Amino acid sequence: MPDLPTVKRRKRRLRRAPPASGNRYMLLPGHYDFIDWLAKYISSHQGKKPTNAEQIEVLEELLQVKVTEEALRKLRRRAEFKEYFNNLIDDRDKANVRKLKSKMPEAIDAHFKGLDMAVTAEDYRAIPAYTNPILDRVIPRRDALQAQQQVINIVLTPKQEALLGEETTVVEADWDELVDET
Repeated sequence: MPDLPTVKRRKRRLRRAPPASGNRYMLLPGHYDFIDWLAKYISSHQGKKPTNAEQIEVLEELLQVKVTEEALRKLRRRAEFKEYFNNLIDDRDKANVRKLKSKMPEAIDAHFKGLDMAVTAEDYRAIPAYTNPILDRVIPRRDALQAQQQVINIVLTPKQEALLGEETTVVEADWDELVDET
């Protein structure tokens, strides 16, 4: 029997399926630290985002690897990144609202204390600063009421009037005649 050439068999490497988000790798702990830093930066700088150079510098420091602008862009586009960032911002907003609500009684007490001090000192220029905001809430000004009034014009074509037929309802309305000023 003749010798047959031997065939080397290669081991097949099993590839993992990428996650549902389409990204092959999960976010690293350094990525989460970067997101935390980014959210803190934005909240402390009145909503301004840091420059790409600043973001790359922080990300390189956290991950201890070289980061390119393209890698930064890809990271910011990832669904996991956006979801964690948005949840973090929402949680901070909710925490700020809770903190503000817990301080409301003290703020109201301070408001009335300031009003009492202005009245006691007969500082008549300071009193409206305390009273006007409350009065505007309780009794809206007339200008605001006039702005809320609406005028609705309904125009029907003869065909639409014919479709109404006998089922017409009487609507009483006031109108102003238009004057041609030409």
